[in-house]
Amino acid sequence: MPPRSREQSSVEPAEAGRPDSGLETARRPELAGQLGNDARHGPYRDAEVAGDGFVLGGLLLLGGRLSDLFGARRMFSLGWLILAAGSLLAGLAPNVETELAGRGIQGADAALIAPSAPTLLMMLFGHNPKELTKAFAFYGAAAPAGGTAGVFLGGLITEYASWPWVFYINIPVAILAIAAAPAARSAARSTCSAR
Repeated sequence: MPPRSREQSSVEPAEAGRPDSGLETARRPELAGQLGNDARHGPYRDAEVAGDGFVLGGLLLLGGRLSDLFGARRMFSLGWLILAAGSLLAGLAPNVETELAGRGIQGADAALIAPSAPTLLMMLFGHNPKELTKAFAFYGAAAPAGGTAGVFLGGLITEYASWPWVFYINIPVAILAIAAAPAARSAARSTCSAR
């Protein structure tokens, strides 16, 4: 395996911040065997980080603005819907290029979810500073904890199922998140009316 470049070394910690990044990192060796050896390192590795991380970074401000214009709940739900679509595309990928396109779509979903999720927390817990602090502490811990657990879970999924399932597992999670969003809105309205 060729040595990692300086760019690869610098972007890997940033990629670990995605809750599902550990899951998707664990599938690389098997992916390389099925889609070609370039899927493990080299240009593929650089394009994967660019497709996911750069799309996220490039669209993050736009995602925040869309959340302001159209509502945090709508953008939160749309982000999870896009995640499900990107995960399905990446899981069904017959080649590296299609898998990269799915990862790029996943970057777009994170650009919508990341700015809208804290707004939803404010709507739910803003009336109680103590509870709001707990909610943000939990939210802040979720990403690194998810990345760490994802490496272990991704290894299990790849070992006992196959690499596409590290993408497919996002789909039921996305459905649950979309289903929970209206309940969060109703709870926020009830809290506001009770004040």
